[in-house]
Amino acid sequence: MIYDLDTTLDFPCDFCTYVTDAIRKLELKEQYQRYFRVIPAEKYLLEFSSDRRHMRRPDGTWMVEQPSWPCIFASSTGHNIEQFWSMDPEIFSDWST
Repeated sequence: MIYDLDTTLDFPCDFCTYVTDAIRKLELKEQYQRYFRVIPAEKYLLEFSSDRRHMRRPDGTWMVEQPSWPCIFASSTGHNIEQFWSMDPEIFSDWST
């Protein structure tokens, strides 16, 4: 299931519908094809952390107004959003598909 707060599709939405209707097919060269990292929700909730540094400019100012809700931060891992972005097969290899 996909939980995308920025779509007009059903909430939640199944993956096939989401890919077909929200992302749509693009004719891209092989090297530019999309990849998806599918992870268990339990692992995401336990492991994901972001202190929102990716939302700041080099001078420290916000690129956009920061969200009003607190950062998602797992104290056991620290800031690790880049690992979730990465498509390196070695990262999270024990629990992602």
